[in-house]
Amino acid sequence: MAADLWSWTGVPGLLVAALMVGVVLWSLVTLLAARRAAALAVFLAVSGLWNIAFSPIASSLGDVMLSLAVLWVMTPARVDGAAPATPGARAAAAHALRVGAGRTAGRPGRRGRRGGPGGRRVPA
Repeated sequence: MAADLWSWTGVPGLLVAALMVGVVLWSLVTLLAARRAAALAVFLAVSGLWNIAFSPIASSLGDVMLSLAVLWVMTPARVDGAAPATPGARAAAAHALRVGAGRTAGRPGRRGRRGGPGGRRVPA
């Protein structure tokens, strides 16, 4: 594919091929570093890189575009070192908000339970 782009359009085609390789490699490295790389992502990255390097454009353009689209969607938006907002992280944050909703800042939770005679606290 890269050779076809080079022969058809010259330097701009080669730059497009380099951009596609860069996007695939960046997505794959980002997913692997975040430990979020599914088998599909790794397969599509390897297949896309192979098609860009060695396949004719007529037969591989659809596969390369599929690889680019899936990898682009799967790659987390934040790469500044912050943890991506995964469904598990969102659920943990929501749980922490529910658990801590009855407590005020700087005041530890009460030990024991209410409900003894006269509403007195009963030790746990």
